[in-house]
Amino acid sequence: MDREYYRDKILNLLQDEMFYEVTDKKMDKQTSTMIKKLLNKHKTELYREEMDYISNSKFSESYFYGLPKIHKSEEISNAVSEQNSKNIVLLRPNDLKFRPIVGGPNSVTQNSSHFIHIVIKPLCREVPSFIRDDLEFLNHLPTTVNPNSELITFDIVSSLYTNIPHDLGITAVKYWLENTENVIENRLTKNVSLHL
Repeated sequence: MDREYYRDKILNLLQDEMFYEVTDKKMDKQTSTMIKKLLNKHKTELYREEMDYISNSKFSESYFYGLPKIHKSEEISNAVSEQNSKNIVLLRPNDLKFRPIVGGPNSVTQNSSHFIHIVIKPLCREVPSFIRDDLEFLNHLPTTVNPNSELITFDIVSSLYTNIPHDLGITAVKYWLENTENVIENRLTKNVSLHL
C-alpha cells in the first residue's frame, strides 16, 4: 500500500472530531492519579495484587493505526476481477475504509480495562441475546431449515466501539449489575465496577 495514501487515510480518521480529540500529554499522568484515587477509595473491596496491577505505574502512550477493509471496497473487488492475477495493482482506491485500532498494550488504562473485562464478563451469560462465538451461533441454528429461508446479516455501523456512547455503555453495565445476583464476587460492589 502506498505509504502517503495510508497516512492520509489515517489522518482523515483522526480528524473526525465526533470520535477523536487532541489531548495534552499530561492527560496520562492525570488519569493515572485518578485511577490511584479510585483504588484508594475502594481498597477494602480489592486485593493488594489487583490494586498493584490496575495502577500500572509503567504506562506508555498508545499508538493509532487502521486495518484496511479490503473486502468492502468495490474498486478493489473490480480490480481483482479485471486483473485476474496474484498481485493486484491499485494504489489508491477512493472507497477503501479503515477499521481504527488504538494499540495500547501498556496504556495507562490497559490494566484497569483488562480487570473490568474479567470482572464483568460473567454478566454476558445473563444477556439472552449474547452469543459467545461462531460455534455457539451454529448451535443456535435449527437442525432443519425451510428451503425457502434466507440467512441475512446486517453491518449496521462503520466503527462499532467508537459508536457506543460511554453513558449508554455504563447504563447497560449498571442494569445488569443491578438485575443479576451472585454473578460478580460480592466483595466487588457495583460502585467498583462502574467507577473503574
